[in-house]
Amino acid sequence: MHENDYRADAASKGYGEPVAKSWAAGHSNELHTHDQSAYLLILEGTATLGIDTAAGLVSTSLQAGSTIEVPAGCRHFEQAGGLPVKFLAAKK
Repeated sequence: MHENDYRADAASKGYGEPVAKSWAAGHSNELHTHDQSAYLLILEGTATLGIDTAAGLVSTSLQAGSTIEVPAGCRHFEQAGGLPVKFLAAKK
């Protein structure tokens, strides 16, 4: 997805203004939650995002142009690939 399409989609879904963020190469964290839903667009690099579901942990590979939504309160983790990851994140 292109950035302009992502911004329009985020707004139509009720998300706030996207903020530019980044993870260092090799960044990873343990399962955690956020109080708000998040909608991400990967701009550069690759990452894996794992979401804890009733069926178990589901991992999704993300690359430039990928989007993913993480619902509020959903246990998840992020892991960057071998290069830094730049992304946009919108919350609601």
